[in-house]
Amino acid sequence: MREDRVTSGYVRVTQPADLFAEARRLSVRTMVIDVEPLVAPWDSGTDALDRGIARILDEVRTVPSVRAVTFSTNSDRRPSVVPACPGIQVAYLASAGKPLHPAQARCRGG
Repeated sequence: MREDRVTSGYVRVTQPADLFAEARRLSVRTMVIDVEPLVAPWDSGTDALDRGIARILDEVRTVPSVRAVTFSTNSDRRPSVVPACPGIQVAYLASAGKPLHPAQARCRGG
């Protein structure tokens, strides 16, 4: 019987261009993206969060290997809707209690 090994890693980036360059280089399948400040600034409203998620998902589509993305925040704020992205499972995790471990992102869903 063949056993598939699941690997995980953590790469710290501070700019969206760096994030997606690393994702393409590593051929990642799953991305857990910290909402603040990469997606939307702290203390911003739902509109900024919605725009930020849409912007990030536009970039995620440029990484052919990605199959799932989770947006994660320790705050309790949520977007007006978690958008669909064809071919990619999208989840949003509020009150995440980070630092987050990869298994938590899979288990807690959106």
